[in-house]
Amino acid sequence: MTQQDPSDGIEHLFADTVRDTMGSAVYGDWRSIHNADAVPLAFGFPYPESFPNEELAAATDSLLSSEPERALQYGGGDADGLRDLVVDRARDRGIDCAAETVHVTNGATRAIDTVCRTFLEPGD
Repeated sequence: MTQQDPSDGIEHLFADTVRDTMGSAVYGDWRSIHNADAVPLAFGFPYPESFPNEELAAATDSLLSSEPERALQYGGGDADGLRDLVVDRARDRGIDCAAETVHVTNGATRAIDTVCRTFLEPGD
């Protein structure tokens, strides 16, 4: 990792591979795992008793009733709206952040992967 001026925030902590690709079309697109000892986290088996089944059923019923033509469609998502929601919830908890500092991922595994690839060099 190359040391840089820490007054620029935390980017001086980023791995060289991240800094080298920031702003390019391939930023964050490092999905292949080459280490045979790596543990894939693509699947999980949460504790079934922790599922909010009644709440999920009510939400599903409400959505299917109110927007039946859109409810099951695949959409690109509204990352900006989600970022704004994250910022609002963070502020409610006393965390000062801005939408441009929130990175939305497609699931927890992608978030963990992004954080690790951001701060760790190959072999760390």
